This record gives sequence, C-alpha cells and structure tokens, in this order.
Amino acid sequence: MALGTAGGALVALLVLAGAIEPAERMVLDGWQRLLAPGTSPPGDIVVVAIDQASLEKVQQLLGHRYPWPRQLFALMLCYLHRAGARAVLFDLFFEGPSPGSDELDPRHQDEQLARAAGQCGPAVFAYKLRPADSTPPSPLSGKLLARAALAARPWPRLRRFARADPLVEPLLDSGARFGFANARPDRDGVIRKVLLLAGAPAMPATSTRPGGGSEYLLASLALQAATLTGQITIDQRGGSLRGQGRDLGMEADGSAWIAFSRIGREFTTIPAANVLISALQQQQGILPVLSADIFRDRWVLVGVTAAAGYDRTTTPLSKGGNTPGVYVQAAVLDNLLRSGFLNRVGRPLVMLLVVLLGLVVAVLGRLLHNLWWFSLAVLVLLLGWTAASLGAVAAGWLLDPVAGWSVLLLSLVALVTASAQRERRARRRVRSLFQFYLDPAVVRRLLSEQDALELGGEARTCTVLFADLVGFTSLSEQLEPERLVELLNLYLGSMTEVFLQHGGFLDKYIGDAIMVVFGAPLQLERHARAACQATLEGLGRLRRLNDELAARGLPRLSCRVGVNTGRMVVGNVGSRTRGNYTALGDAVNLAARLEGLNRVFGTLVIIGPETRRRLGDDFVVRELADIRVKGKQRPVTIYELLGPADGLLESDRQRLEMFARALRLYGEGRHDAAREAFAAVLEVFPDDGPARAYQQRLSQQQQASLEKDPVWVMHSK
Repeated sequence: MALGTAGGALVALLVLAGAIEPAERMVLDGWQRLLAPGTSPPGDIVVVAIDQASLEKVQQLLGHRYPWPRQLFALMLCYLHRAGARAVLFDLFFEGPSPGSDELDPRHQDEQLARAAGQCGPAVFAYKLRPADSTPPSPLSGKLLARAALAARPWPRLRRFARADPLVEPLLDSGARFGFANARPDRDGVIRKVLLLAGAPAMPATSTRPGGGSEYLLASLALQAATLTGQITIDQRGGSLRGQGRDLGMEADGSAWIAFSRIGREFTTIPAANVLISALQQQQGILPVLSADIFRDRWVLVGVTAAAGYDRTTTPLSKGGNTPGVYVQAAVLDNLLRSGFLNRVGRPLVMLLVVLLGLVVAVLGRLLHNLWWFSLAVLVLLLGWTAASLGAVAAGWLLDPVAGWSVLLLSLVALVTASAQRERRARRRVRSLFQFYLDPAVVRRLLSEQDALELGGEARTCTVLFADLVGFTSLSEQLEPERLVELLNLYLGSMTEVFLQHGGFLDKYIGDAIMVVFGAPLQLERHARAACQATLEGLGRLRRLNDELAARGLPRLSCRVGVNTGRMVVGNVGSRTRGNYTALGDAVNLAARLEGLNRVFGTLVIIGPETRRRLGDDFVVRELADIRVKGKQRPVTIYELLGPADGLLESDRQRLEMFARALRLYGEGRHDAAREAFAAVLEVFPDDGPARAYQQRLSQQQQASLEKDPVWVMHSK
C-alpha cells in the first residue's frame, strides 16, 4: 500500500514543480488532433488569404508586387463592407509609408486606407506590442495605445508591455479599432495559448484614455472585433472574460488556451486576388466573380498565407511551422464568439486527483495479490484516466493525462520490481536445493515450471545428437592421464559451447561422447535445423581446435555425429534425492546407432529420416541406405549431412549425382551395373566413404552368394 501512496505523492510533487508539463502538452496536442476531424469549421468566419496565387495574379493583372499599395486594401475593405461583412480584421501591420503606385504617393494611399476604415467599417487593424528595452516609445506609439485602449483598467496580474510598433498616422485618426497581434509560442515553438488582454503605460501627451489613469488596458485583434457584438464583458476584479453570459476561460494573466479541436482544421478561405478583382469589377459596373453572400453577416480576416510572407507558426493541429498566423487569429475569434476557450484544471486539483489515484492503486495492490490481475486493474485505470482526459478536452477542460499515467505506471513498476525481488529469492531457494544434483539448465526449467519436479516427464518431438571421438581408446592408451584430461576438456568445452549456442540442452557426457537434446526442456521451433547447424559448426570448430592442439603437442582429433528426430520422453529421471533431466525412447536409441554407422559408411554425420524431412532444401544431404537396426523390423532410410545448400561446389554436385545413380542401380538389384557405377565414383573421388562401403558390400554379397536385399541389417548396437 505504501508503494501506491508514495507514487501518488511523488507525482504530485512533480506536478507542483512543472516537471511533467512538456509531456502533458504533447499529449494534449494529440487529444486536439484526435478530436478536430469530428468537428466542422464555423460558417461565420471567412479568411481572405494573400496566398501565392494571389501574389502572382495581382502582379500579372495590376503590376504590383507585395507588399501591395494600401489603396488595394482600401478597395478590398469597402467591397467587403458593401458585401455585408460584419467586420474586417487585418492581420497585417501597416507600419511605415505605403508602397507607391503610379496614381498616388504613399501619404495619399495611407489617407485613402484611413478614409475607407472610417467609412467602410467596422475595421480592426493589428499592431505589435513590445516589452521594455532601450528603445523609447515614440509619440505615434503613445497615440496608437491611446486609440486602442479599452475603457476598463488593467489589473495587477496582467502582462505589461512598454510600447507599440506604431502604425501610419492617418490610420490612427480614422476611427478604426486596433488590436495587438503578439504570438505567444511555448518553448517548443507551438502556439497553444493566446494573449487576449495586456497592459501598457499611458504617455503624458496621450492620456486621453477613457477614464483617465496611467495605464491602458489593451485588447488583442480578435478580442477587439468580438467586443463589437456588445456581449463581451471584462471582470476587472476577478480578471476574467465573459461572453454570452458565460465565462470564456481567460486566465488572470490575460491569456487563454485556444480550443483548436472545436473548429475543425480549416476555415472558409477566399484568395485575396479574387476579392480585389470583384472589387474592381464592382467599380466598373460588372457583376463580380464573387457572390456577396460569401461575406454577408460574416467576420472576415485578411492575412498572408503565402510561404514568402513568413507569418507561419505551429499549432497542436500542425507540424513544422506550416500554419499561417491568420488562421490562429480566426481560431481565437471563433473561441470568443462561439465555443469559448479551454479551461485548464488547476494544479492543486490535479495533485489531489493523483494522490487519490495513488491510494486506489495501493488498495488494489493489497486486494489483488496476483500480478496479472493487478496489472489488468492498472490497465483499466489507465484507460479510464485516458478516457477522462480525452473527454475533458472535448468538454472544454485541460485535464493533465500524464500525471495519472505516471502514478499508475510508477505503481505498476514498483509492484513488478517487488514481485521480481520475491521471485529472485524463491529462485535462489530452489537453486540452492537442486543445483548440486541437477544440471543448471534443468534448474532454470524447474524454476519456471514447478510440475517438472515430478518424475515422469512428457512426450515431445525433439532432435537428439550424439557426437563421439574417433579412436579415443587408442588415444587414452598413448597419452598420460593429465594430457588426456587436457585434451578431452578442450574438445568437450569447444563442442559443447557450439551446441548450447544453437539452443541445445546438454544431456550428458558419456566418456568422450556428447549427448545433446534440441527442443527440450525449452521448446525450439526448428530443432532439427538447429541440431544440424550446430553439428556443422562444431565440426568447423574442431578443425580450428586441431591447430591449437598441434601447437600444444597434442594429437589431432576427429569426431562422428548421429542426429535423429522423433517422439521421445523428456523429464527428470532418478530418485527423490538425485536425478537428471534426460531424453528416452527409440528415437534417442536410433540417434546413437546412427553415430556408430559412420564407421560403416566412412562418413562424419548421419541423420535420420525425420530430421531429413524437416531440413527441406536448406542443407546438402545424400541418401545412404535403408537400414534395419537390431531389435526392429521396419527399415529406415539414413542420410549423410554434407553442409549448407549455399556451399555446394560443382565437384560436390557431380559426386552426388554419380552416387545417386549407383545407389539407384543397387536398389533395383542390378549389382553388376551398381558395382561399375560405384567404381566410377571412386575413380573420380577416391576418398568417398559410402561408395567404398557399397563396393565392399557388393563384394561380400557376391562371394557369399547372398540374396540381393538392398536393406542393410545391423546386427550390433
């Protein structure tokens, strides 16, 4: 129980310190992206986009590069006014003289835009606020702030600025409205919040602000437009913003979390060039290309969307700074007019929730002793907390999902760690009981499968390998005991390492022989293939070992291997006080017989029929004979394992084809032809052991007048 409580307290401290806030924001961004496709953009907001096509069309038709002369914006404003737009918001900074034209100088163009703003309103123009720096505020800056100020007063927690970048003076005297358009990205460059209200000092020469005083209360571009509805009220005491009788979700510092998920991904967008062409057509008495219904009773925002305009940013719905800023302004305006902003659940409440969640996890840990049931309960809580966070965003609240996830995952990790420690202690106890009389591999099996402690075992299809040294008896007579043990340890260690690397289980050493099981005690999907790969690699390792033996003055070694696959019984065999994990059955006995048959056929590796079937075409094998082992009536076909298929040489292919032809003749009972065919093999390949074995067998059958039975009968084990 202490683990869950401690986890909740730890996460609560992390929430208080803001340590998980970056992760929280990333997840909440994902929630907004998830919810956005299910909503449609508002129909009462239209964006007039100065896009790349508009830049090219205006230059082509009117001869103006961007920035355009302000007479074009005046023309656009009056056209939108006549079309019935509720208000026009310019997300553009009209700073400095207008670019000239053939008809008007810059000053006259600014005045023309100012007249349009006064006569074709309401219009709202953007400006930029600046914090305190070494640049003193200009008189035009003070005049702009005075014109932009609201009647209310700023409150202490509101963010302050020192000055504004001034707009052209004729525009300040037009009677238009002005709203600041300061972007507020987070540290990762994503726009999640907007500054709606800010404060700035009033200059003595411009203290004509409503109500007097030394500070101005300033509204953002979208908020200035929204106040035209007459339904936006500012609560100076509480530092809140209300619209249509409800709180809009502004925080006390004048900022708000933008609800991107409630507006879909796109607004109705009209190219600015089409608006200008329609305005010119209307002037000339021609029917405009755009219907006035597009703008009637709608809020119109004018801004740059062309990539060259540099007014691009990143939002929770976009990546890589590819969202034009005018769409952010449109989203803010929609939040003000229709949906409201997102309300963030306060940190104290989040801390309380995570502590309570930690207590719930602690109680579950006491009630559910099974780790899997506890993990399932934590998963249910995890899904529930995730659904609650996602549902909260859909309802307009930002509920931190990461805090809840952290509590649950920390508690789960802590419990898993504690459970693992208990398991390790139990494993040590079992190992201490069995390590002295069971192979370590079997001990590990017993740790995971307690049923394996009982005698009897299980029937399973596995592959067994027997490897035996050639001439070990004579070696033991020639070498001193110390040298013999040294030689044997080098051989057994080298071969065993290879077999274990391929998933084999070392069953036992029988003198110089090695018995290895593939597919038990642990399941091994392709055990026949693994056994053959291990055999070939072991023989290669032995060839390299011989160089080391020669350097030590020890004799070179050679070994023969038998491999067989079949059903066998695997399990613990022995008494209650001492036992060994092993494999038993006819398939095991046949593997041992196959190892011995290498002496008969002059081969190194012989495999059984089921092993051959499971190898497919990945290895080069050749059929040797049909044999009947002692005690069995049914013959089995045995094969020689030569190597991987991709290592087959042309000479090997020739040898196999010649031998296969000779073997076919032998099987058909055509012994004279078979004798000649095997002789042909030996003439080209004099070291071919199986061909020599058949020559000897044919000679014996001829001398003894034996029946032409193709089956080799093995009378000894």
